[in-house]
Amino acid sequence: RNIMIQIFNFQKIRYKLSFIKNNIRFFGIQNTFYALFVANRISSDIASILSQLSPKYLEDVGTIGYQKYLNIDYWVLENVRRVFTLGLHDSQPKKILDISTGAGFFPYVCRYFGHYVYATDVSDNDMYNEIIDLLNIPRVILSIEKFKPLLIKHQYDMITSFMICFNSHKTPQ
Repeated sequence: RNIMIQIFNFQKIRYKLSFIKNNIRFFGIQNTFYALFVANRISSDIASILSQLSPKYLEDVGTIGYQKYLNIDYWVLENVRRVFTLGLHDSQPKKILDISTGAGFFPYVCRYFGHYVYATDVSDNDMYNEIIDLLNIPRVILSIEKFKPLLIKHQYDMITSFMICFNSHKTPQ
């Protein structure tokens, strides 16, 4: 058990050092360390909220592949980087649509910075559904289809989508 905790802590340190190394030139020293501070704070908040997550996702074979999103420190840091890259960390509040939101970490991070984020995704992943509910992310169930317009009624200041596969996970497409 102690070895696992040490490995886990080493991974956390490795993420943070890698973040500093890869972003200090782009964001500058002050913003890089501010991003790390914010990521630590958000990770702690999410970890506390997700302590209510069903334990079956830690062991259920059906969620393999999606369990990587339970590595909260890594994914929060990645989404904080996205927020800083888009300049959302120091902008006026924006209305943002996040398409194919997955577990909803990007909307959660954006909300931390005062933005109004609405998410879309399909509802066929129980783990994502539970995380979205626990994080209280407003989400519309929406399937994306080739050459068909999105039936979205509102206007947004920004539309985002990261690591998109849509419905083609683990297929040749």
